[in-house]
Amino acid sequence: MTKRSNAQDSDVVAGTLSLNFVPVKVLFDSRASKSFISKECLSNMDLMLEDLAEPLTIEVANQDKVSVRQFFPRCQLEICGHVFSVDLISFELGEFDVILGMDWFSQHKASIDCKKKKILLYIEDNVRVIYQGQKQEKKFLSVLEVKKLLRQGCEAYLAHVMDIEKKAPSLDEIPVVSEFSDVFSRRAARITT
Repeated sequence: MTKRSNAQDSDVVAGTLSLNFVPVKVLFDSRASKSFISKECLSNMDLMLEDLAEPLTIEVANQDKVSVRQFFPRCQLEICGHVFSVDLISFELGEFDVILGMDWFSQHKASIDCKKKKILLYIEDNVRVIYQGQKQEKKFLSVLEVKKLLRQGCEAYLAHVMDIEKKAPSLDEIPVVSEFSDVFSRRAARITT
């Protein structure tokens, strides 16, 4: 990947915040229409589950569609000493515990400054709150992300990495599933000739 595409991919705002007094890794994502909490994160929390007024269909990155019928309302997210309410839908998220989407952004008049990695929020009496996100480094790219970047004209290099410090195993150390006698090998050779 080129340096330019890598810089664009890192233009997300994320950080560790407190959700109902539990530290969580949060991604602020204006491309998400709703806000989500990872199913793994739920085991650490005592949240009340409620039914949605009508089922919600969510399209995920691989274009699969998932129907959701319940959510966790009025969760308390602390940012810079101020508490913000957020309704969260349970979902498989991967790297993050919480993703805050446009529903939360519009509710709290929030905006993202990706270049400075800041979130701007307004609370009562038009008081501005500025949250400085933490630098995020991507560990892996999915196949879909790589395909998309290649279609956009990004350069890619395939590398094979070997640990030269590690000694290669001898033939005796390599496990064998099944050994065949020379008799079998000679029969196979006669059949093929």
